[in-house]
Amino acid sequence: MKKFGLFILLVLAIAICVGGVFLIRYYNFMPQDETANTTQKSNETIENEVTNNLENSVNNTNTMDTSATSENERFSIQKVSNSDYSKYYKLEEEMSIIEESYFKVEKKDDSITITLVESEQNDALITDDVLKYDTEYKVENVVAEDIDKIFVGGEGQDLVYPNIYLLAKDGSVKGIDVKEGYEKGTFTAYDISGLKNVESIDQVSVAKPNDSGYEAIVASTKNNEYYELRYEE
Repeated sequence: MKKFGLFILLVLAIAICVGGVFLIRYYNFMPQDETANTTQKSNETIENEVTNNLENSVNNTNTMDTSATSENERFSIQKVSNSDYSKYYKLEEEMSIIEESYFKVEKKDDSITITLVESEQNDALITDDVLKYDTEYKVENVVAEDIDKIFVGGEGQDLVYPNIYLLAKDGSVKGIDVKEGYEKGTFTAYDISGLKNVESIDQVSVAKPNDSGYEAIVASTKNNEYYELRYEE
């Protein structure tokens, strides 16, 4: 009887061991927890999105549109409020020193021409013999018959290169790059964007509070708007 009981206990022990081994192997081959899978997939998705965003950012930078930047945009305008204009801006006569010491600008037949006069100022500005005295230089990019008025003046506190603006009959304005003309020997007129319905261009002196003052060139429109015309070197 005792032997029979021991036999039963041995069989149970063997069954327990076999069952344990089976359970361990079954657990090792079970699919991963769904939550773990979801977390892994979420991390992979985030990494992919970050990578794609970085690649798109680089591509956008490399293909950035620069068409809005033009080499012709060397003139700018600054709007002046009617209140400031009446308080701080005073009309001046056009500078006679320019025709005496720099050049004469004339409308001849179908051209606008510039003729330099011999002077100490021009001696200091003319380099490499790109320009000659007593020679008419035709201004490029302008039709003379379209121009109503030629304005010659200066801006800032020290006059180095004078300014030339052409007021067209349709109220638009062109600026001649005088500095470029002295350096390259070719004078070119450029359209000034943002201006329309201009009826006059004037030389003014500006004296604002807590400011040392300066000379400015102001375009006035038919709508009583005022704009400083500025040359951007």
